[in-house]
Amino acid sequence: MSGKKVSAKQAAIDVLREHDGGPMPVKDVTAEAAKRARLKGKTPQATVAGLIYAAAKRGETFKLTERGVVALIGAAAEPAA
Repeated sequence: MSGKKVSAKQAAIDVLREHDGGPMPVKDVTAEAAKRARLKGKTPQATVAGLIYAAAKRGETFKLTERGVVALIGAAAEPAA
């Protein structure tokens, strides 16, 4: 991990990409993404989870495959160049 700070959304995308973009429990994604984004405060995992669920509801970046399980969609699922 580099010293560069990444956004919570990008950190969640990176976690899922490393898991081949396939379904992964939101709990696991948020725990790792909160660490990578260096989020502070009382509820960093809730912040990431809220971002994931909001994007999934809008049909952007993430999709819920079942309750509490998320995957990447569209261009976000493609490996970074």
